[in-house]
Amino acid sequence: MTTVLGGSITNVPAGLTNIRAVAAGLNDALALRDDGTVVAWGANDFGITNVPPTATNVVSISSGWTFHMALRGDGTVVTWGYALTGAPTSLSNVVAIAAGGHQFCLALMADGTVVAWGYNGQGQTNVPSGLTNVVAVAAGLDHSLALRRDGTVIAWGDNTFDATTVPTGLTNVVAISAGWSQSYALQADGKVVSWGIDATNIPTNLSNAVAIAGGWDAGKEILFGDGSLLWNWAGLSNVIAIARGHFFAVNVVMAGGKSYGWVEPQKDPSWTNGRFESSVFTRCGRVYGLQYKNRLDEDGWTALPLVSGNGQRQRLEDASAIVPQRYYRVLRW
Repeated sequence: MTTVLGGSITNVPAGLTNIRAVAAGLNDALALRDDGTVVAWGANDFGITNVPPTATNVVSISSGWTFHMALRGDGTVVTWGYALTGAPTSLSNVVAIAAGGHQFCLALMADGTVVAWGYNGQGQTNVPSGLTNVVAVAAGLDHSLALRRDGTVIAWGDNTFDATTVPTGLTNVVAISAGWSQSYALQADGKVVSWGIDATNIPTNLSNAVAIAGGWDAGKEILFGDGSLLWNWAGLSNVIAIARGHFFAVNVVMAGGKSYGWVEPQKDPSWTNGRFESSVFTRCGRVYGLQYKNRLDEDGWTALPLVSGNGQRQRLEDASAIVPQRYYRVLRW
């Protein structure tokens, strides 16, 4: 079930089921079904709710102001709405996308580099020279974020309200999000770090957060591992996906009492000469991380470098194993 809270985008299309992900724009919303098709509703400025016939086999979606982006399973990108956001014709091998507020786009390539296009009034498409090893991207109104494999964050673009001033010493980040002039980072221990205007009202004692979505109104949604939400005015439970638009939120609720599943099953684990390896099937637009404990009674998990999902099975490894018995898990964000 898909729910919309606040604003005027509350007329969710009838029969909208089997939803995998949602995205929210200025006055419109987007939903991705399990079969790779996309549904859009709300204000139809620039034809943004007219999903093009080429938007098939979609694996990830993102919404900006007056335009939408869709990533297809073959690594190509479809955009529609505001004309300036049209994807470069030669663009391929994309594994994640982010739609910015003022009509600009980010694409994460399979090799860990970033491509940007569209409106560049604040330098938001000027990707920093030498930016590599990226596993996720996020786009705000006029600023951009990139999460690197080592859990650090790079930001560029409009810094009028300090949205690109990444806090000193910020590490262990596993997911990022950007709103109007705010930036958010989810750390491996479930804590959320925020910076920019109206971004610091998040409780400092949060834990077990698994997703965060910044909005065009300086609002934000935070999802916890048990399927609950921070500031849950509607009393929703069993939430599995979130998005924030302009004074409204879109949430996907799983029927049957199933909570958010974020631990991924591993396949073919092996340990040889101090190296542990296993594989996991990954999805585009997601970030995966192998973590370990030496003993089950340890309080926390040690995080290893992150991997960006590419729609294929990927190998994850721990080259620091000093004993043949460690306890491992793979988390997805």
